[in-house]
Amino acid sequence: MFKSLITLITTATISLITTTAASAADQRGWFVGGEFGRTHIELTNKLNSSLTADDNTALFGVYGGYNFTHWFGLEMHINRAPGFQAEGSSTEYTLSGVAITPRFQLLLTDNIGLYARFGLQHFDLAIDDSHSNSDSWDGFGAVFGGGVQYLFNSGVAVRLEHSRASMDLDQTWEDDGSYYYYAEDSIELDYSATSVGVHYQF
Repeated sequence: MFKSLITLITTATISLITTTAASAADQRGWFVGGEFGRTHIELTNKLNSSLTADDNTALFGVYGGYNFTHWFGLEMHINRAPGFQAEGSSTEYTLSGVAITPRFQLLLTDNIGLYARFGLQHFDLAIDDSHSNSDSWDGFGAVFGGGVQYLFNSGVAVRLEHSRASMDLDQTWEDDGSYYYYAEDSIELDYSATSVGVHYQF
């Protein structure tokens, strides 16, 4: 009886392992999803601008890409961080970004992976007020991110990520309400974000 029970348990365990391995989620192919989280934004004057900030705000975005292998892929992120304020002002600003990054993943199991991504980030900073002048700043820089991801066998993946970027934002054209003129205004941006993402692996 005891030997029969051991044999039954062993057979069931082997069957479970074989089934899990056979149905493990495929890490390759296209994927697309959305993310939300929290950002910390620091803006520092580089010339004579009055715009400085050290504030936290929400983050919303979409992302997608293609995994060539289980350990390497390319991603594109489009996100927005609206409603943060400049110091000493009630004016609100929105930071919009687009990033393209290679991603490298280390699989811990068939479904759990640690990943890192780094590449090129573009940010656009604008006044969040349709009735004000259309001052805006933009710039390119490097972005670094890393996190942990769980890919269900159904193809749905959940990830937790932290990312950082630092760059100079330059203002080239300014609108005072009657005409445009050239303005050499530069702002240093330090950006960090912690987000939760959910995507589908096709």
